[in-house]
Amino acid sequence: MRSNVKVNKTMDKAAPASATASLSIPRQRTSKVIAETVKTGIVKSNLIAMFAGMALALYANQLNPLIMIPEIVLATIGSAFVIGAAGTFNNLYDRDIDRIMERTKNRPTVTGVMSLRNGLIFGSALAILGLISLFFASPLAGLFGFLGLFLYVIPYTMWTKRRTIYNTEIGSLSGAVPPLIGWAAISSDMMSLVS
Repeated sequence: MRSNVKVNKTMDKAAPASATASLSIPRQRTSKVIAETVKTGIVKSNLIAMFAGMALALYANQLNPLIMIPEIVLATIGSAFVIGAAGTFNNLYDRDIDRIMERTKNRPTVTGVMSLRNGLIFGSALAILGLISLFFASPLAGLFGFLGLFLYVIPYTMWTKRRTIYNTEIGSLSGAVPPLIGWAAISSDMMSLVS
């Protein structure tokens, strides 16, 4: 198929540097690119839920938080990394639909500032480091971290988000995991509130 559009081949030679520079990808601070890729708002809100589960476990088991500092730090870092990995994978998968939405069209994964390759490496590194950190807080916290990551990336992002209005119910399953991570980092007894 042939186009009827005529191209002025002398434009490159005659165009000022500012005209050609505006066509390139704008440079952003690395911290801003990372923050937008991992969805820091989602990370922060899920950490609040994780801390709630942790606080409840400390209270229910009558534990002093000062003796649980390693578990608290590992669970915080691990949760932040796993949630950030989930956000990164979601951004990578949704590049095509994010491109057409006003709210999301400037995300680094859409504009190309965060390439697919770099995003996959970054998200995978966050996931691995986060799961290791959670596992060292407690193996059960690591298991819940993996479960939350899986539920957000596969059933929510890849299977239901584009197919059904019930995707938010599926997504809520992964959203229910952070309090479980917080509790599990402190105590492996998930039933101590019942007794």
